[in-house]
Amino acid sequence: MYTAFFGLTEAPFSIVPSARFLFLSDRHREALNHMLAGLADGGGFGLLTGEVGTGKTTVLRALLSKLGEDTQVAVVLNPALSAHELLESICDELGLPASPKDSYKALTDRLYAHLKQNDQAGKHTLLLVDEAQHLLPDVLEQLRLLTNLETDQRKLLKVVLVGQPELQQLLQQPGLRQLAQRITSRYHLLPLTETEVAAYVRFRLEQVGCAQPVFTPAALKTLARVCHGIPRQINLVCDKAMQLACRDSRQQIAPEHIRQASELALGWAVPQPVSTPAAGQRHWRWVIAGLLAPVLVASGYYGAGWLTENKLGVVIQAPAVVDLESGEATPSAETLAARASAEQEKRWQQLLAMQPDERGAMQRLYQLWGYEVTPNLANCLSSQRIGLVCQKREGDLAELSQINRPAVLPLTLEDGTTDYAVLYALWPGEAELMLGDERVRVSRAWLQARWQQQYTLMWRPPMGESSSIRYGQQGSRVAWLDRQLNRLLGEPGGVSRQFDQDVLEKLRRFQRAQGLYPDGIAGPMTLMVLDTALGLPGPVLHQQYRTDAEPAHELGPVAFLPMPKLTTEALPDLIQTGYSPSGDAQPERSASDSTPDDQWPELAETPVEYDSARDSSWDLDNLDLSELSPELASRLHQAISATDQPKGQGPSLIDSHMLEKSARDETQAPAEDELMSVEQLPVRLQKQLPAIDLQTHIYSSSANSRWIKVNGREVYEGDEIAPGLILEQIGPRKVVLDFRNQRFEMAALSQWPAG
Repeated sequence: MYTAFFGLTEAPFSIVPSARFLFLSDRHREALNHMLAGLADGGGFGLLTGEVGTGKTTVLRALLSKLGEDTQVAVVLNPALSAHELLESICDELGLPASPKDSYKALTDRLYAHLKQNDQAGKHTLLLVDEAQHLLPDVLEQLRLLTNLETDQRKLLKVVLVGQPELQQLLQQPGLRQLAQRITSRYHLLPLTETEVAAYVRFRLEQVGCAQPVFTPAALKTLARVCHGIPRQINLVCDKAMQLACRDSRQQIAPEHIRQASELALGWAVPQPVSTPAAGQRHWRWVIAGLLAPVLVASGYYGAGWLTENKLGVVIQAPAVVDLESGEATPSAETLAARASAEQEKRWQQLLAMQPDERGAMQRLYQLWGYEVTPNLANCLSSQRIGLVCQKREGDLAELSQINRPAVLPLTLEDGTTDYAVLYALWPGEAELMLGDERVRVSRAWLQARWQQQYTLMWRPPMGESSSIRYGQQGSRVAWLDRQLNRLLGEPGGVSRQFDQDVLEKLRRFQRAQGLYPDGIAGPMTLMVLDTALGLPGPVLHQQYRTDAEPAHELGPVAFLPMPKLTTEALPDLIQTGYSPSGDAQPERSASDSTPDDQWPELAETPVEYDSARDSSWDLDNLDLSELSPELASRLHQAISATDQPKGQGPSLIDSHMLEKSARDETQAPAEDELMSVEQLPVRLQKQLPAIDLQTHIYSSSANSRWIKVNGREVYEGDEIAPGLILEQIGPRKVVLDFRNQRFEMAALSQWPAG
């Protein structure tokens, strides 16, 4: 063993639970506090879920250590029991006699008498059920019936169910809805973060007397990535990595040790893609080539050449030449090419087996813009906090090339699964994608065959406002648009704050030049193309450098490239980049533009107080009414037309308070207590609403840990469930949704059929 080599008292990464190695991360502490708070309020059921190896048993042991002598605990570790066997096990744990011959009534009466005795003695009774996802529905119903044992003040038995996420789906069955409604405390345990992984490893080493830093910082980062923050996998990989370092006589563990250890310890856990009948022989050749090509090439068997020629397009002309005296093979150039293509195929299959999801792709997109976000914040809603706009559209590569910003693309693969990639760069005939932690170059034909023309990208709107700029509006955004059009079109004229016919014609000229529909409206697409034309800061697809690599079609469908170094440096301020009319990027004012700067308070870097002496009245003929609804604008026009009295010579017919109230009614969403249910939505919206199946409901006191599973997909607050349907908020027993700017609520674990 490596303990003597590193000077340790014992192996630090044993997977056997031990009180010495009890490490509580922030999320483990939160789960523990959540469970304790739920048990203290006298409620019936508590629920703790988490993926395999995330530390649910650790929280369970910590929970037991926090309970005092006034609590009697019964623990069921093997819940694969019948309802009668469960009652027997509970009686055994509480020290009560029980046998298979006892009836349900006898066992229940015996338990009830014991629970009342504990209550009268001032003691609580707690039942902990581990691996509860294996419980049968009738056993869960028996547990619910046990919680019916109560006095006038409180429940006599409290139950904590601990299990994998499948437990949530089990509790959705209609026959168990009464039990689901009695769960007063829920918590879903997430994996460790990268910082917590490093702290976890250091803690384990300190417990066995390790004084020196065995794992380098780079190794710890690699460890967090390959183990996905799951403590059990961390233990397996660290134990194997220390064995490898001991074998190499290395006192420090490097990233290559972690990668090799993960292949040895976790290789069995990598799922293989499942072929559908429609995939045909082509998909199976990929799998066979990845598994058998290295073995066949090493033995000189010509079969590897057949696989490579038919699958990847590389022709094998001659087998390897073997030196009979030394027994060593001298591979030919064709053999080396086949070996490289087989290794690349294996690497590609391992990448696809990881199934890169949309949340990971959104994290990468934020990184390209210079921001680090956690998985639960990797959504469109978070972009508003950093001055970006998240745009979901349908289009083609020509449109993305015109916008020139990275985008998240859903890819449908041969086996029918959907992976998410970030379009990182575009070249003639080829594209670069970021899939998981890999960067690959593919042909445009390969991408077009798997991409369904949908994309999500982020861009930075001028002055932080992404709404359209159109004819009749006025103000600083119109001035910004006119200034940039003058700059791009070479117009010498001054800058106008009024969107008049002159600005309209310039905008149409720009749209025609860019191949856009010349509607004369500066909508999101026009503003994004304008953003590109101005060369404003942000990541771009048409990069000025190209990483050397073989063309994608030479060695198969993809060519792997080194990942770029992504810096988390926020974008420069709006004023400094040309997104605001006062920025340094604005063109110099022409001599004909005689309007002094002090007449444009909206464009100054600092707010300018309103000067009543300079402007003591409204210019009612030039009010900007474009943001009002047609009804409200019509009423305002009627009010203006109804009065021609000079100022101060009579009462105004425009009631400003009524106007403000009407504007609020038009734009503001209803308050929380005024939320309607889905059944109260207008019939028109009900018919348009897509199907909603709320399958899992995880509520936590921390907003970052809340999520639900809806329509078979995990979503967080701010995510889009379906086109136009946004998950706005997750409450303890309900969710708040937004469909086409209409907010409504639904009960947890409920359903709504389409149409």
